[in-house]
Amino acid sequence: MRKILSILLILCAFLAGGCSVEDDDLWCTVTFNAVLPDGSTFETMIVDMAPQGNFFRNINNLYEYDIASFVGGKSSQRILKGMYLISFDAVCVMDDGSRVKVRCADHNSPNTAIDLTSDAETVTLKLLKLK
Repeated sequence: MRKILSILLILCAFLAGGCSVEDDDLWCTVTFNAVLPDGSTFETMIVDMAPQGNFFRNINNLYEYDIASFVGGKSSQRILKGMYLISFDAVCVMDDGSRVKVRCADHNSPNTAIDLTSDAETVTLKLLKLK
């Protein structure tokens, strides 16, 4: 009986220790800076990740993230560290209130994937205005 109780106590201690805290070493806080080729600025940019061809994908585990809305050309979020593919179309609301469709496709293949393996990363996304 004592052996069983000892084994149960050791097992409980092992399980409690293994599930206690999330490992912060696995996560990266990424800040995206979106820029237009002509240097114009925008108030907000909303990325719709629903259409096929829009993705923010970890190529190590194929997990797909949504991209948070951009305010003043910046967006930040916490993601799992890894190599990422990014490609999307979005709508920018310009400073004058007009709307412009844009595309980001600089990191859309394994050859151009981004390494996001530090605790914090800053990535500049070059946008292309669509007609």
